[in-house]
Amino acid sequence: MSLEMDIQAMETSSGQGGVISRDQAFDLGFSRRQIQRRVTDGLWSPIGRLGYQVTAGREDESSRLHAAVALLPSAVVSHQSAARIHGWEVFTKGPITVTVHTRTTHEFPGVLVRRAHDIQASHITKVGALPTTNVARTCIDLAAVVSPGWFADAVDDLVATDRVDLEAVAAVAADVCRRGRPGSSMIKAYLAQRLVSPPSGSALERRGRALLETAGLPRPTSEFAMPWAPRRRFDDAYPDHMVAIEWDSRRYHMRMDAFEADRRRDRMATIQGWKVLRFTWKDVTETPEVVVAAVSSLLLGNDRVG
Repeated sequence: MSLEMDIQAMETSSGQGGVISRDQAFDLGFSRRQIQRRVTDGLWSPIGRLGYQVTAGREDESSRLHAAVALLPSAVVSHQSAARIHGWEVFTKGPITVTVHTRTTHEFPGVLVRRAHDIQASHITKVGALPTTNVARTCIDLAAVVSPGWFADAVDDLVATDRVDLEAVAAVAADVCRRGRPGSSMIKAYLAQRLVSPPSGSALERRGRALLETAGLPRPTSEFAMPWAPRRRFDDAYPDHMVAIEWDSRRYHMRMDAFEADRRRDRMATIQGWKVLRFTWKDVTETPEVVVAAVSSLLLGNDRVG
């Protein structure tokens, strides 16, 4: 019976980052003495008073989140972790984070545990097995931990790509923003401006265009209709030079069908005598000088790119 229980414990932990809670162990039939024996023998490692590491868990973000959600009471994936789960390109960095209710105080290895009393059921969605703050609530939470410019870029990109609407963000803000809450004034200022003048284009497009302008290059024509296929458009173009720029967001361009469609468009553009440059978020933010050099090279008639 003991071996069967150990197998069940391992199976339970496999979907939870290698951990089980004390209650789960009791439900499987373990007594306190049996649990303590496994701890003494080094088979299980206690995680505070929450539960036990039963199998070796990976140290990646997904495993840590599954483990934290399994053991922390009513934990919800939030902040930068929620942003990454929702696929926001601008939040590749930042702590692995969950939020619990303010009535509880917990720590969890490898995870930043935040506390809040105002997360409502309508602010939570399920992503796989992980309860996660929805996109609008994640926007509100991030306002407390990022700069105004970073916040505006991130939310503008979500709005421009139809992943959230400003009314949804405003509704959550009405639920939780209050005097003294970090980020509240930033959120209110952002919404006051954007509800009058909504953003257009992705954050990558805006950053890319700003980069070219700062470098003193001519302003490109945005959303330029392809002469041979007027219903299709380049993100930016210099028609007189027959040079086009595509700002490649991973959300759209890393899907296989989108990847193949992009290459067909590029081949047709080449046949028509155009040169197409593609730049990613990493290009624009980490090697902006390469972006500027590539565009400058083609505008000056030099085919050597990058």
